[in-house]
Amino acid sequence: MISQRETYILIADEDGLFPAEFIQPSDDLFPVGSGVRQVSNIVSGSLTLDEVISESPMQLGQMYATKFECQVYLEDDLSGKFIHVYQQNHGVYSDVFSGKIDSCKLDVVGTDRKLVAYDKAYTIGQMNVAPWWEEFWTDRETATLKQVRESLLHYVELTGEEVELPNDTFLFTKNVSLSSCSFTVMLKMICELECCFPHISRDGIVEYIILNTEPENAVDLTNKIERLNCEFEDFQTDTITGVQFYDSDNQLKWTVGETANAYPISKNIFLYDLNTDVLNAVGETILNYLSDLVYTPAKVKMIVSDMELKLGDYVTTDKGNFYILENYLSGIQFVEQTISASGEQTMYSGTAHLDYGELTLNEKIARINYSIEQFNIEYGNFKESTLASLTINSEAIQTEVSRATNAEKSLFANYKGPYVPTLQNAPAVSWQSYAVCKSHEGEVFFNTETQRYYRYVIVEE
Repeated sequence: MISQRETYILIADEDGLFPAEFIQPSDDLFPVGSGVRQVSNIVSGSLTLDEVISESPMQLGQMYATKFECQVYLEDDLSGKFIHVYQQNHGVYSDVFSGKIDSCKLDVVGTDRKLVAYDKAYTIGQMNVAPWWEEFWTDRETATLKQVRESLLHYVELTGEEVELPNDTFLFTKNVSLSSCSFTVMLKMICELECCFPHISRDGIVEYIILNTEPENAVDLTNKIERLNCEFEDFQTDTITGVQFYDSDNQLKWTVGETANAYPISKNIFLYDLNTDVLNAVGETILNYLSDLVYTPAKVKMIVSDMELKLGDYVTTDKGNFYILENYLSGIQFVEQTISASGEQTMYSGTAHLDYGELTLNEKIARINYSIEQFNIEYGNFKESTLASLTINSEAIQTEVSRATNAEKSLFANYKGPYVPTLQNAPAVSWQSYAVCKSHEGEVFFNTETQRYYRYVIVEE
């Protein structure tokens, strides 16, 4: 019963101050100066928790931050402090959320504060892990995906669950040098090859969720959902028939299976320079997993929330079956719950449309030397009275071996052409607003005649 539930919020100056197991706070346990305190003045019905492992289209390997919100009667701003949320239900304590407070603003009346917090996926997601990547290879020539994954988590000070994943033993050698790569991008490249969705659990541990396709493990919710507040699509997702690998220039490199509804993997540095035998082995493992993932996209509201339901669970109803890809809890003691799985009938079009974001490669560094020159092009006045300049970094590539192919030279270019890029030629000639220009910042143009690179950067003055 809901009356048996009670939610606790603990606040600490440092993450490591929280107790390993839940202990109900009291003045004796958490005295003034201990660095930990309980927040008890919670506005009724203001609790929300939003957990996600995938949006549409489904993307293996992508890590999403969990968001917690509530309103509290407080005088002081708790921004920047750490937070741990527990719930007691019939005498059993369980974790609900662990993270860091992003904001804690007073409302317009000034009587309470809206507290917004995220887990560590938000705070470290954009951390540049390129230094770790270079250091990782200083004392080894080969490594497995599991070794890379565990070393990466150690670098960003995260603890991961002990588990064996598909392609864990995949052995590879270093074939790129990185100058910039976020933690989220690196983890995605690893986990999409291991058929899982990385997620920071409610107690702060990185878990690797593999969607359960076994019917005997399904959770039957037929009699636990509000039928008037449920949305089911009138189709099931089509079976994924293949896996397609694209290089860093989004050119199709290899296909495993059939192309009708293929899952694309693009710009994954672990696959560079691999022969077709290895690509077949990796791709077949991924395809064997993906071909079982068929479900009815749905959004379902529970009659009463079930805190035991987890992301990745396979649920069945008389209207359709689906995986929990998003879990939204809200209301008094988290009494309200909506679980959902977005998706399209044809999940993938056979083209590389999954983008990793910022990834800067110094490809085949033993062969290529870089010299950098810089010039500015007047950009124009696109945002109110703000003047911006488009700074294009020209990285003149000097190859030390004549065997280097054109594919190697243009490996990380977004655009190519036999000319110097300006604002009067493609692609920038079509960028007619500040917002559009901003969306292309950091992209690279490769001059196929001079073998030079140009990077688009906005400098606001």
